[in-house]
Amino acid sequence: MAYLNWIIDEDLQKIVLKLITKSEKVKKEMEKDFHKNVIDPFSALFNTSTFQLSYDKWEKGERRRQEGKKMEYEIGVFHQRVLGAVDGWKDLGRTRGVDVKNKQRKIIAEIKNKHNTVKKSDLVHLYNLLHDQVKNKGMEYKGYTAYYVPIIPANKLRYKKLFTPSISKTGEKCGEDERIIEMDGASFYELVTGDKKALANLFQALPTVIMDVSKGKYTVKEIEKVQELFEKAFE
Repeated sequence: MAYLNWIIDEDLQKIVLKLITKSEKVKKEMEKDFHKNVIDPFSALFNTSTFQLSYDKWEKGERRRQEGKKMEYEIGVFHQRVLGAVDGWKDLGRTRGVDVKNKQRKIIAEIKNKHNTVKKSDLVHLYNLLHDQVKNKGMEYKGYTAYYVPIIPANKLRYKKLFTPSISKTGEKCGEDERIIEMDGASFYELVTGDKKALANLFQALPTVIMDVSKGKYTVKEIEKVQELFEKAFE
């Protein structure tokens, strides 16, 4: 039985395996040289004192924090690859200005892992990039609709709205354009797959995929608690 009805099993397995391999690489790099990125000694001082942590326990937590920070970007790439593997869609990699496209439906999208992945000051740059792609004469995607998609929204509600970030210097918003849209991850997965529960079904399938591609090396512990996190993040 297939993991999901909107993506080929082999494609999903390859994508998950790439993420696992990257995770293993990040962990090895952290174990090899914890101090490659300069550690904030003030943070260590206040955290060990106010939270009453031993240095070893603090360092373990700091390692996990740094590993998690490095993996946030890779999770965004994971979603890009999954969406780009759906029939009719294409993953554009990291060199085309946008992440995925559907030529038949004339849609392009920029995928981010979380609502705060992009700094507010950089959202205008993203808006201009999308605007240029779909509006400027001679551009490959002129006439397409462009989506900015933070997979995890600021709250669990689904939404679709015109993407109009504020210009920091003036406080004014970028011009409204019906071809430049912001949409949460669950809604965009539905748009891509036609399945309202696509993102939830993907999440539920992943523990099995992870176990399969790692040949039992990796399993999700306390899956019920992890599932609760999903339910708190998405409607």
